[in-house]
Amino acid sequence: MGIITHLDILSGKPIDEVFIALLKLTASWEAFAYLHWNTSQVPDPAVHCAMHRYWGEKYGAEVVSVTGSTVQCEVARPPRDRAASLELAREQFVYCTDIVAQGTQTIAALAAGLLNSKYWYFWWD
Repeated sequence: MGIITHLDILSGKPIDEVFIALLKLTASWEAFAYLHWNTSQVPDPAVHCAMHRYWGEKYGAEVVSVTGSTVQCEVARPPRDRAASLELAREQFVYCTDIVAQGTQTIAALAAGLLNSKYWYFWWD
């Protein structure tokens, strides 16, 4: 899976209208503060900034797409072993429960998908 936030999640076809913003930032995680971005489950943009700053340092994760309810990252150094992948899956579940509750169904399945994955996807309903 690559960057998919420009696609309809059900059909996989391009969305009719996509808006692109160019932000002058030092690091991609700063976008959440600049945009005052939040969701109903994680109301404070500072939480988004902190998590993505941490993942940027640890995994080389860069925020590449932010919509009204989704975030996508490109990852330079994804976890390469099962233990690291499971640790990351637990962190991501705490950050965004919907990726398990409405997606992979288990943290173990999320961990399997994160192993060597160059892309991460988060969404909140």
